Amino acid sequence: MFKVNTEKCIGCELCTKDCFVKDIEMVEGKAEIKNVRCFKCGHCIAVCPVAAISTDEYDMNDVIEYDKDRFELDADNLLNFIRFERTIRHFKNQDVENEKILKIIEAGRFTQTASNAQNV
Repeated sequence: MFKVNTEKCIGCELCTKDCFVKDIEMVEGKAEIKNVRCFKCGHCIAVCPVAAISTDEYDMNDVIEYDKDRFELDADNLLNFIRFERTIRHFKNQDVENEKILKIIEAGRFTQTASNAQNV
């Protein structure tokens, strides 16, 4: 469930404008998420300038505030990674560490899924 901390909300309406399914409305100058049509894309969390929106779907303390120096990717490395990415059809017969499997699953939770239409 997504929720708005009304003490933090400044009524900027960025979340209402960004909500694709129109599940957020302004009530007495504060955003209110109805959680009826919401498909948990997280855009409202991302666009809120005062971090007033949160979810109990994951620990918000794990969300690291954007910092250019910390998040910057070398463009050439990223392009090479994208060019290199392929579907794997032949696998080695070896065990994979549990930590790696959990990290892959965690990455999948936050990867785009075309309007969250992909079933978890």
